[in-house]
Formats: sequence, C-alpha cells, structure tokens
Amino acid sequence: MNDPVVRHYSCKDEELPVICGFALSSFKHDQNVFEAYSPRFKKPYDEQFDKRIADLSEMVAPLSETQEVKRINDIIHQQMSDLTEGADRLGGYLDYMKPELILSEAGFGIKGLREGISKKDVEKVLSSLHTVSTNIKKHKAALTAVGLTEDLSSKFAAAEKAISKNKQDAHAISANRTEIVQANLTQFNDLHTQLKEILKAGKILYQKNDPAKYKEYTFSHLRKGVRKVPLTAAQIAAKAKAAEKRRLKAAKTQP
Repeated sequence: MNDPVVRHYSCKDEELPVICGFALSSFKHDQNVFEAYSPRFKKPYDEQFDKRIADLSEMVAPLSETQEVKRINDIIHQQMSDLTEGADRLGGYLDYMKPELILSEAGFGIKGLREGISKKDVEKVLSSLHTVSTNIKKHKAALTAVGLTEDLSSKFAAAEKAISKNKQDAHAISANRTEIVQANLTQFNDLHTQLKEILKAGKILYQKNDPAKYKEYTFSHLRKGVRKVPLTAAQIAAKAKAAEKRRLKAAKTQP
C-alpha cells in the first residue's frame, strides 16, 4: 500500500493557484532580471508555470461545479429569506398568548431564526427552525387558538427539510472536489515547488536593493493578499473561467 501524499504547502488548496497567479504576474514583469540571473528562467519557464496554474485552478474550482454550488446557495438564501414574514407572524402570535402563556422569541427560536436569515448563517437557521418546529408542536393548541394556521405551522418544518437537503447537495459537490484534489496532490506539490523556486530567486534578486519588490516574492505576503478579501462564488467562477481560457490557449500552442 502506497503512503498517502502529504501537502507541502501551508495554504488551502484553492488558494495555491491564486497565490501562484500573483507570483507569476510579478515574475513576468521582472522576467528579464530573472533571465539575467539564470537561463533557467527563460521561456518557456513562465508558460509552463502558467499552464500548471490553469490546470489546477480548473481542478480545484471547475466552472460548472462552482456555478452549481452558487445556484444551490442562492436557492438556500432565498428559502431563508422567505421565512421572514412567517417568523414575524409567529412572533405576533406569541404576544397574543400573553399573559396566560409567556414565551420569549429567543426561547421559541424566532430570534435566532431572524439573526440567521439576516447573516445568511445556514447552520443557525437550521438549528432555529428545529427549535421553532419543536415549540410549535408543544404549544400547537394555544397557538392555533390565537390564529396560527396549519399552512404556516408546516412551513417551518418543510423549510428545515428543504434547506438541509440543499446544504447536503452543495456539500457533496465540494466533498467530491476535495477527493479529486487529494488524488492529484502530487501536481499541487509540483506547482508549489516551482513557486518556491521563483520566490527564492526573487528574494535573492531583491532582498538588498528593493524591499517592496522583495515582498512580492514572499509566500506569507502573497497568502495574506489572497485572504485579505475573501473571494465570492462569482469571483471564484470568474477565475476558473479565466484559467480555462489560459489552459486552452496553452494547449493550442503545444506542438
């Protein structure tokens, strides 16, 4: 049995191609300096690095799957948003039950539900929906007496089931992608090896005479730049699409 391949890089799989893309941009700008330092960096060195980035960008975040996950998440957010009016109505019914029966919106799950919807926190919405459904069953007679309908009552349980299923569908796509990345981890390590080579040379060339340029060849600085503004699903999709175009362009130039 072969030993499992270990990651050689200290960032997320989906971050590595983006970090490499930043490094490639700096490298292309400074390629004449690199070539003067060593012929190793002459073309097609940059083209090979670019193709590796494009291939792994598509592997870690393929456009079709990224779009599908975005579609599912959009549905989930709409399903959560659709619960706002029902949560408000249910909160009104709790007021009507006073003073005979005093139930707080927090204890009933309504406050958490509103907060989850507002923050688009799927886990909090699901947890709150479960609490709401449990409390509706417990106090069904009293709530019905002040106006709760069967349609509204069942809406919360149905939403919990539907949102949970969509969440599982999105997770299944991501989990499948994780398995594919793991199976091709050697290629990610190879990309990281080439990145390290560029960064090491960049540090040698700029450490003494250009501190600002030196930072462009520091892994921690590049990683910080990727994490500074989290990528949205749309941005990841756009990057995957651009990577696919680069891959196709590189394929056409191959003999």
